Amino acid sequence: MGSTGNGMFGMYSGGGAGSFVNDGKNDGDGCPIEIENIRLEDVAISEYFMNHNGVPSVGESVELSMQLIKKRLAVVLTSTQEVIGNLPVSYSYLNLCIKKGKRYSGTIISSGLSPIPFIVVNLYA
Repeated sequence: MGSTGNGMFGMYSGGGAGSFVNDGKNDGDGCPIEIENIRLEDVAISEYFMNHNGVPSVGESVELSMQLIKKRLAVVLTSTQEVIGNLPVSYSYLNLCIKKGKRYSGTIISSGLSPIPFIVVNLYA
């Protein structure tokens, strides 16, 4: 299925409000300022992988799509706007942050093809 989570349906309720995390790294309204070391899901079936038969390089700029793509929060490569993977459902609360006008961008900090295609990103508001 490509989703990780803790099996709690609250992650899906209220547009993702069930998964809000207050870790002290937020802007006061529950939206994080930085999210680091996010291992993306569905990389091998992403638009980018299908078009290039590979993954983008470390250091490339990415952004969180402002719209759901196939009902998921997706990360796109800034230069081409191709989807490179989906956020794990534990980050569904970011959908509410996007609706509040937050924009997230960052960089690829790790990527590779073995043992399966993977991409790890850092995102910042």
